[in-house]
Amino acid sequence: DNYRSDFSESASITKLKTPSIRTIENVATGIRIEWANVSDTCNYRVYRRAAGEAEPTLIAEGIIKPIEGYIDDTVENNVFYVYFICGVKNGVECPQKQSRLIKYVNTPKNIKLSIVSEGIKVEWDAVADATMYRVCHRLKDAYNWKMGPIVTDTSCIVNPSYYGSTFEFSILYI
Repeated sequence: DNYRSDFSESASITKLKTPSIRTIENVATGIRIEWANVSDTCNYRVYRRAAGEAEPTLIAEGIIKPIEGYIDDTVENNVFYVYFICGVKNGVECPQKQSRLIKYVNTPKNIKLSIVSEGIKVEWDAVADATMYRVCHRLKDAYNWKMGPIVTDTSCIVNPSYYGSTFEFSILYI
């Protein structure tokens, strides 16, 4: 009745917490994802599933600084994506947790500025499938953007109230 094995053989595994996505946003070159660091995690893998795909695809691995995030520059305009971030340690991956759904939209390019009697004329190249744009401006090197008019054309005139100042302009496809 004293039959019992000892603890001479064992196995161990680290159960990792699933990273939570802090930011997922459209940027000029694609979709930027930033997530919270998970303790005891050596690196991260990024998976993506596009609309209509059944399974997520590994698109990046070996990322060690989640605060710097990852930019997926292989996205296509007007396509919805879901991203998954997994921590990896000693070859063991944490469970996948779905992020928010995001639609990638191209950034309007080739912004041209000119001074006209009514203010500053802003022009840009059209984005495929875009029906509306928002023109934004700020004082050069300022942090906050001022939301300007929503327009359906690829140009408009904006009249910022500061004379003798240098302005930056950006166009959002909405």
